[in-house]
Amino acid sequence: MSFAPIRWLLIDVMPWPHGTKGPPEAFKTQPAVWSRDVASLGALLERFATLAGQRDWPDHPLFGRMSGPLWGRLTCKHFDHHLRQFGV
Repeated sequence: MSFAPIRWLLIDVMPWPHGTKGPPEAFKTQPAVWSRDVASLGALLERFATLAGQRDWPDHPLFGRMSGPLWGRLTCKHFDHHLRQFGV
């Protein structure tokens, strides 16, 4: 089964659905000190950006095999969702 049409709709066309729960593996840490969490997030985003030219990417828990550009678009949409959620 190809996830391509579903990925395209969810990542590039449809707005992020409100109330959708992420996969359990996304919730491995608890919030701690705000400034430290923000710094950690910044470091993770920098690391993600350095992988732009990488050929092989891990499978997504829901969408399966994805390319780097597709991971990038999903990440941008995810961040946009949370920034809007908190009025940033």
